[in-house]
Amino acid sequence: MEISLGGVTSVIKEPALCPKWQYKCIYKLRLTKNYIYKLSNLPWPLNDRYTVMKSEEFFNAETKTHTINLKNIRRDL
Repeated sequence: MEISLGGVTSVIKEPALCPKWQYKCIYKLRLTKNYIYKLSNLPWPLNDRYTVMKSEEFFNAETKTHTINLKNIRRDL
């Protein structure tokens, strides 16, 4: 299958497509340009889990490498 780098990143960055390609993803919402909310379906006896992540993207034109770093935002209980 041939697809452009832009095509791949557009799928990754589209929250509505999360359940189609990310394991156990129920729902994903882009809160701001760099923050994402994600709800994941966990098996019984666990409850579904949400995470808020900070997203950073980098593109290296020389190597044609697109890197996306996600860092979980800790919630103090």
